[in-house]
Amino acid sequence: SLASLADFLNFITEMQPRSRPALFLNDNGNLRALWRNDAREQIGLQFLGGGNIQFVIFKHRPGADAMTRVAGMDTKANILGHIRASGALGLLAG
Repeated sequence: SLASLADFLNFITEMQPRSRPALFLNDNGNLRALWRNDAREQIGLQFLGGGNIQFVIFKHRPGADAMTRVAGMDTKANILGHIRASGALGLLAG
């Protein structure tokens, strides 16, 4: 979808992550970007078009036995807040 591609390019241009994500083209035509590390932590973003992004964040938190998982849909303006709140900003930095 051209709207999904435009949202992805806008996100990459604005956020300028230092690490490259794995990119997937979903059956519905949307782009999905995935940042992962060796600890199986991840940020997955599906660009839905119209400025909306579906997200999943898996992050180990200090003192927690299980991995914290956050998922939802929000606007590009709010996605960084979800990533920061989860302590996962380092995944974008590589």
